[in-house]
Amino acid sequence: MINTCVRITNNEWNKKISSPISFCTNTIEVGWKNLQKEIKQKKEFSSLIDNKIEVSILLSDDKNIRQLNNIHLGNDKPTNVLAFPAHVDTIASGSEILIGDIALSIDSITKEADEQKINILNHTSHLLIHGLLHLLGYDHKNEKEAEIMENLEIESLEKLGIPDPYYYNN
Repeated sequence: MINTCVRITNNEWNKKISSPISFCTNTIEVGWKNLQKEIKQKKEFSSLIDNKIEVSILLSDDKNIRQLNNIHLGNDKPTNVLAFPAHVDTIASGSEILIGDIALSIDSITKEADEQKINILNHTSHLLIHGLLHLLGYDHKNEKEAEIMENLEIESLEKLGIPDPYYYNN
């Protein structure tokens, strides 16, 4: 089971997405369910399956995301999504565990969706799944890692009825 805690700091989210809290919760739940097999195979995360998991989501804007990006990652620029894994070392069975935080910028996401002529809901779902994968230790620093991560994103998005974002963006 996975719980989401969503905080909205920019009202544009309410204008762009009907019920953004429910939207985020549903996207993360579908992604989590789809990733169960993968999580079981990842030694460091296999024990998460038997626990209550929590993900914190911040729905914000470029100004706040730029600050977070600069403070925590040394990048003084806004971005669409940031993920901050909690790096849980020991897990007691049956306990509730915060696996990390995902922060999204409505400004960057809207700009990208407009430029790429894609649905903002689909793009936001993609970035939520992308952030969830980062919380679970996935990355895209090299071609092999990127391919694994993209395939997992595509699978989860398919469960949400969202087309392959890499096919439509090429």
